[in-house]
Amino acid sequence: METSYERVLEAVRRYPRDLKLQELPRDTSGRQHAQCSCPAHDGDGGTSLHITYDQSNGKTMLHCFGAEHCDAAAIADALGLKIIDLFDQQSGPQGHAGYSSYNSYSCDSRLTAADLASIRHANAPLLNRNETTTITPTHTENSAEIRQQYAMPKPYLEPLVLGQSPMFAAICAAIAVQPNTGLLHGTCPNCGTADSLTVLYSPLESATLLRCSTCQADDVLNALNAPATLARSNGYEAMIYDSERGTAYEYADGLIVRRSPAKRISQSGNTAGKHPLWMAADAKRAVASGKPVI
Repeated sequence: METSYERVLEAVRRYPRDLKLQELPRDTSGRQHAQCSCPAHDGDGGTSLHITYDQSNGKTMLHCFGAEHCDAAAIADALGLKIIDLFDQQSGPQGHAGYSSYNSYSCDSRLTAADLASIRHANAPLLNRNETTTITPTHTENSAEIRQQYAMPKPYLEPLVLGQSPMFAAICAAIAVQPNTGLLHGTCPNCGTADSLTVLYSPLESATLLRCSTCQADDVLNALNAPATLARSNGYEAMIYDSERGTAYEYADGLIVRRSPAKRISQSGNTAGKHPLWMAADAKRAVASGKPVI
């Protein structure tokens, strides 16, 4: 017997335009997952529609992570399906034949952050830290104007060395920009809009900050296949760390404070007694040379 999941995937495949269907690994509870472009709203160049098959309840759930947040009924209609088609049993949910007034919310997949993280982690990451990529930056007519709006001031203290961050280089390659200090603007891998993605590498965090002007942060992370152990999101912006160990702050007296991507704090080295303010020596040198410290 055809399942509702198979029915939905078939409808996606026969849709008039390519919806970029990707089947994902099963999660720890055995549910099947897939993602594709949402057919219920225009301009979805990414994969904002998440499809989840709940075999235990015999139903397939649809959730649009785009800004429109299309509901399950609208998505099913765009695919040429009805709410009843999202259930394995064609007699309707829980065996009831009268499903016309059934709330389509129960077919909306509300995945938790942990769900999304496990799905991202199960995928082969696009951001392979052992790879190097040669890229050619792309430009649009308004690129220069946009960059002028975010002109970065010169630092008063000597900036920490950008260093060789394979993760940052891979992110820049994925969005077609050259790695550099300051704010960078690239094409969002989720919505495909040029210059909509703002990227900033933070040496102090050993991480890359990303924010799209139109997409949710989780959509950007999913489009990049960012490793779950390195990626963090508050829904508005995302951070992708260079290492699972996070970043280390070395004090002048030998204390080393390390913060992981999960914001766990640990100390090593000289942990006894009181410690000087971190980077106090740098600030003192700046003051001595007549430069302000903010």
